[in-house]
Amino acid sequence: MENIMVVFSSTDIPQDLIDRSIAISKEKSAKLIILDVRDRGMSEKVGELTENVGFMGDKIVSNLKKQISYGRCDVIYQKLIIIEDAAKREGIPYEIVVERGPFVESILRVAKKKNVKIIVCQSRESLESHSSGFEVIQL
Repeated sequence: MENIMVVFSSTDIPQDLIDRSIAISKEKSAKLIILDVRDRGMSEKVGELTENVGFMGDKIVSNLKKQISYGRCDVIYQKLIIIEDAAKREGIPYEIVVERGPFVESILRVAKKKNVKIIVCQSRESLESHSSGFEVIQL
């Protein structure tokens, strides 16, 4: 069975990303690998939102950063459920993978490990120069 991978690392997962990955998986009778990349750089950007409220004190700002991070994880989980439900409705086998690390390196590591043939991802960093043995579809 061929493996198709859909990748995201933000709380906003466009519907066209979900639809395209489901359609390709169905067309190819492939397993869908749903990859959530937890990139420290992205988390740091979210944490930087609290810098403007530094007047509140370090303890409060630290707690606020933690709450933002936990809230972000909850939003991502809710989005995962949307992709999971779409795969179930279409009878597509799937696997959810959460990977920590830099975005591109994480994608390449999982693609190699899971023998992925097609990667569908949001246009963020180009994977084309790294592609080796798989097709990349960036939306």
